[in-house]
Amino acid sequence: MKTIRKSGKIKVLTAVTLILLMTMSAFAFTPPPVKAQASSSSATIYMFITATNAGLGQNMQVVVFMSSVTPDAVENTGSRWQDITVNITRPDGTTDSKYFASLDAVASDFFYYNASMVGTYSFQGSFPGQTIQPFYNVMTTMSSLVPIVYGPAKSAVVTVNVTTTLAPAPVSIPFPTAYWTRPISAINNNWWSISSNWLLPGWDTMMRQFDQGSAYDRYTTAPNSAHILWTSPLTFGGLIGGEFAGAAFYNGMSYEQYFKPPVIIDGRIYYNTIVANEPTAEGTFGGVNGYTTVTQESQSSITCKSLETGQTIMTIPNASLGFGQIYNFISPNQGGGIAYLWDTNGPGGTWKMYDAWTGQYILSLTGVPSGTLVEDNDWGGPGDILIYTVNAATGTLSCWNSSRTLLPTTPASLNPILGYLPASLVALLQQNPYTWRPENYMGQTLNATGVTTMNIAAFAPYIMNFDTNGTEWTVPIPDFAKLNATGTPTIQQIGYDNTIWLMSGKGALGAVFSMSPYETWASYSMTNGALLSAPVNIDLTTKLPANGTAYDGVDSPRIISSDGTLAVYNKETLSFYAWNVKTGQFAWGPTTPYTNGWALYNWEDDFVVNNLMYNWGFDGVLHAFNMTNGDNVWNFNAGIAGSLNPYGVNALYQGILVADGKIFALTGDHGNGVQPLYQGEMLYAIDATTGASLWNMTGWFDQPAIADGVMLTQNLYDNQIYAFGQGPSATTVTTSPEVGGVITIQGTVTDQSPGAIGTPAIADQYMSTWMAYLYEQQALPSNFPCDKAGVQVTFTAFDPNHNTITIGSAISDSNGHYALEWTPPSGTPGLYTITATFNGTDSYYGSVAQTSISTAPAATATPAPTATPTSIANMYFVPAIAGLAVLIIVVAIVLVLLMLRKRP
Repeated sequence: MKTIRKSGKIKVLTAVTLILLMTMSAFAFTPPPVKAQASSSSATIYMFITATNAGLGQNMQVVVFMSSVTPDAVENTGSRWQDITVNITRPDGTTDSKYFASLDAVASDFFYYNASMVGTYSFQGSFPGQTIQPFYNVMTTMSSLVPIVYGPAKSAVVTVNVTTTLAPAPVSIPFPTAYWTRPISAINNNWWSISSNWLLPGWDTMMRQFDQGSAYDRYTTAPNSAHILWTSPLTFGGLIGGEFAGAAFYNGMSYEQYFKPPVIIDGRIYYNTIVANEPTAEGTFGGVNGYTTVTQESQSSITCKSLETGQTIMTIPNASLGFGQIYNFISPNQGGGIAYLWDTNGPGGTWKMYDAWTGQYILSLTGVPSGTLVEDNDWGGPGDILIYTVNAATGTLSCWNSSRTLLPTTPASLNPILGYLPASLVALLQQNPYTWRPENYMGQTLNATGVTTMNIAAFAPYIMNFDTNGTEWTVPIPDFAKLNATGTPTIQQIGYDNTIWLMSGKGALGAVFSMSPYETWASYSMTNGALLSAPVNIDLTTKLPANGTAYDGVDSPRIISSDGTLAVYNKETLSFYAWNVKTGQFAWGPTTPYTNGWALYNWEDDFVVNNLMYNWGFDGVLHAFNMTNGDNVWNFNAGIAGSLNPYGVNALYQGILVADGKIFALTGDHGNGVQPLYQGEMLYAIDATTGASLWNMTGWFDQPAIADGVMLTQNLYDNQIYAFGQGPSATTVTTSPEVGGVITIQGTVTDQSPGAIGTPAIADQYMSTWMAYLYEQQALPSNFPCDKAGVQVTFTAFDPNHNTITIGSAISDSNGHYALEWTPPSGTPGLYTITATFNGTDSYYGSVAQTSISTAPAATATPAPTATPTSIANMYFVPAIAGLAVLIIVVAIVLVLLMLRKRP
């Protein structure tokens, strides 16, 4: 949906202009004397224009503004300066212009103009003049409430000299390469493309039924693998066990789905808790979009969990979540998004408003009209809640805007006695709903389609009657008679290209749920209800077989392509036929008939995104068709089912989620009253352009939602929320002392996601198997690789001279461990710092670790002592002399003994 620009949509508070409506007896002061009033007065107004510098090919931002706001401009009420023209002269003398039908409430507006040539550009604004009749003026007495004639005025001529030198561009902060969480710094304003919220059940629509719940999120990334961040139980789930044999706990399919709506805001998840676990509160409950209102016991509450961890943050008791809202409040002194939660289940169109951060109840609305609800938050819209209603009895189309009710500034009627308001009261009334003071507005009940009387406690006994009717406009439906001739017109599609598609049909083709054979289609502007394409009649019977039926994805939104092509399914021939609802002409068909008889039930599931129509169902195939010519572009087959499954194939059921160029499709069934549950149900991620399989995960999953690249869905096999996304990792590294000149570098790479902290990081190609093992008690196959099941780690080193050395890489195993041998250079001894880097995969963000090791100089071997050569004397003479000495000693001893024997 394009940004809707109209006076009631841009909430800019520009002047204090609120009058109290009260009886004269409520005042204790003397009214000022009434003065004679002139028929008109004149005033001088000045115009200004500025333009930023730019280089060749860049955009100049041109701002035009007046010296004063209009005297009665207050937020979405009062007059605006009109018919502003900016004349542009290019360097080659040619001219151009930019026209503004009206400026905003602060008397300004802007545009970008491309500097397509070198030279001087000139800009000048002109204002033809305007007469304004203020309906009140809180700063002066009533005597000034006369028509005022302003202008005309012209701005000075502003020039910009464009050269080939480019002007400094806004800083673009690189996208994160490491795991990130909310909040995101507002400095990183270009990160909008990787972050998002989920406010309505179908992202941008309330129409998301249990079996037709398709959604298209255009502003987020989506998981590229089956990696799971965490799981969180919703209630009892999985196998009961024991005497209950193969039966499982109740999981809510299909009509009582547990994980609803959900809403995701700034990294917080909101959903309605399981009814059986909550306290009872009496009430009458119903919903928007024409659902029947019934009286029942409300046992629901709103649970808030962290998108990062799955941990519960808070619970809002006795409340039932309908949708979320982020309102971009802007005033002269402040601006920014404010998050709310809405309970739409009160009686008679009663809504309750809660603060999304604290869960505090703020106020209630009564009399909210029924109709088709959207939010104006697409590309700069303020986030108003818009409800479009067709009234067939009066032949009118209406738009209700929540901000006209929530920011009341216009009194229901004027009190001619009051001349001005106390400044303190004016300041109070400038508050937005988030900052409404408890003693004044908290707990108030506002009439969404009428007048609300409020007693402002801080200024008692002042009683104000506010016009809180949020109806922004009601217009006769152009060519209503022709549209109404074939039946009651209803809204079939809304939001894209600022367009509302109405369709009426007459009669039936004789089958349950069939479309009408004779239809009338027309489209209207979401801004003001103006006719965009005139009503055209389509006779389906001219192409369908006799007694054939036609379906267009019953109750599914966005079934019409951008050029107006509507495809309808004929279940008798298992084929599609298409008409152009802008021209009424037959476009193409029939398509080649499906061959599986279960495709009889493909009639309710089709969805158009980027001129491709996707169709799926119990034939187990996701089919893609070109909406221009009906060609079957590709088919994705979900495969053969197990023996418990009666379809023979894995039937594709519920809706699809399209995001980031991927389709997330689910297998399942409308219900499974026969236990045990079918085995082999899957979630598939499919390339939206080619139909190629990207990844899958075993599980019987419910309609997914996505924000910040994290996809959430309930697994009916165990009644837990599963959060798929890229998770954090951790790398460790150590070194061993060198042995023989070689050191060992080793460490681990582990998953640090909340649901699996410290488990091994596994390669993407094994992720589905690994996640089923970790979270679903499934066995690893016998051939699961052990030595190369992990991720790649690369190693570098800084040597003692601060040079970088590339060491190599290693693959971790199924335990997360890796090891590598390395021989440091022998010529550079000293301290080496080694870095182990895991660059990340589709499953994990990267991580880094460092360690150090010191190497010594190569050891020098100690030389053995050199033997002294032996001389000839040492070899012969010395031994001879020694031998002779011994002989002499022996002889001497003998002689002594002989002499001793001769003595008597």
